[in-house]
Amino acid sequence: MSLVLNLQGVVHRFQSSYVLRGAHLVLSAQQILALYGANGAGKTTLLKIIASSVVATRGSGTILGFDLQQRFQIRQRVQLVSHSLGFYPDLTGLENLEFALTMHGKTADIGAALNRVGLHTQNRVRGYSSGMRKRLALAKMLLLQPDLILLDEPFAALDPSGKNLVEQLIFEQQNRGATIIVASHEPERTNQIATSIATLEHGLLHISEIPKP
Repeated sequence: MSLVLNLQGVVHRFQSSYVLRGAHLVLSAQQILALYGANGAGKTTLLKIIASSVVATRGSGTILGFDLQQRFQIRQRVQLVSHSLGFYPDLTGLENLEFALTMHGKTADIGAALNRVGLHTQNRVRGYSSGMRKRLALAKMLLLQPDLILLDEPFAALDPSGKNLVEQLIFEQQNRGATIIVASHEPERTNQIATSIATLEHGLLHISEIPKP
């Protein structure tokens, strides 16, 4: 399988504190990695480095064949899905998605994506609940079709039907060829869909495979 992600010795320091102390991570196409760690362990920081929205203090690697310094190219093919990132609060959900497509030079059926995630509102995003923002981020993922998807607590703020939707979308994206990292506090759910597990402790990643039945 083709190599999608190869991080070697990634270090990130915030002021005087080290969040990552030399993380190593290698992923191939269509893997689903469950990422665990206590609050403040650095999961979101690691996802932001992979998404190229945060620059690592030290370290090397490639993402989809691009060096970590090639941030524009990486951003075109990687998406971080979070309820708190990437939306303009004074625009409606529809307008935000139209803008995202324009910035990526793509066209797609926005209405179909919104229907797929069960989001039906023309209000400004500033009035969205956390669950609605999560659904909007999922709609953006469907429209942009990224090769590497980073899900930051995708099950949080969703009801049972929303959590089931997330699982369905993860498998759909994997089947079309995407690689997925899921940072979660719900191992009982995430372990069921992951192909491998990474635990972030003291700034280091510990990788384990999930036994096949």
